[in-house]
Amino acid sequence: MELRDGLELVYFITGGPVLALIGVYGLKQLKISKKDISTRIEREGLIVASDQVKIFLENIIPIFDDFTKKLNESMNAGVCERFDISDFKWDTFKQEYSTEKAKEYNGLMFELIEELLLVLNALESFSVYFTKRVGNEEIAYSTMGLSYCDTISVLYPFLCRLTENGHFSNIVELTLLWNDRRTIENTEKEIDRLKKNLETKNKKKLKLWGV
Repeated sequence: MELRDGLELVYFITGGPVLALIGVYGLKQLKISKKDISTRIEREGLIVASDQVKIFLENIIPIFDDFTKKLNESMNAGVCERFDISDFKWDTFKQEYSTEKAKEYNGLMFELIEELLLVLNALESFSVYFTKRVGNEEIAYSTMGLSYCDTISVLYPFLCRLTENGHFSNIVELTLLWNDRRTIENTEKEIDRLKKNLETKNKKKLKLWGV
C-alpha cells in the first residue's frame, strides 16, 4: 500500500465520522441559537410594549385631555360643530366636508395647532414602535387598544387634513389595524349574542290540523 493510499484510509476511518459529528453538532447549535434569538426578540417585544403602554397612559393621555378640554371650550363657544363619528371613513382616512364646514375645521385646527401637534407627535412616536414591529402590538392592543382608537376618533377630522401628504403615517397604519380588529371583535360578539338568543327561542312548529 502506498503512503497516499494509507493517508486516505486514515482520513476515511477517523476524519470522516469526526467531521460528520462536528457538522451535526454545529447544526444543533445553530438551531439553539435561532431559538434563543427568537426568544430574546419576543421578550424585548413584550418589554417595549409594556414601556409604550405606560407612556401612553402616563404621558399621552394627560396631554390629550388638555387638548380635548380646549377643543370642547372652542366647540361650546360655537367655533365648530361637534364631530359625527358615524361619518368617519376609517379605511381611507379621508373625509368630505362642505366648504363651510371645512373652513370651520381648518380655523379650529389652526387655533389649537400647538396642542394638537403635541398630541399627534406623541402618538406618532408611540405608534412607530408597533408598525415597525419593535414592540408586540397584540399585547399593547389588549391593554389599551380601545382607548387608542377612541383617542384617534377625536383627532380624526384633523388627521384627515394633516395626513394628506404622508404625515403621521404610523398613526394611520396602527389605527387601521386596530380599528379593523375592534370591528371584527364587536361583530363576533354580536354573532355570539344572536346565536345564544336563537337557542333560547321556542323551536316548536305548528302542524297542519288533522295531521
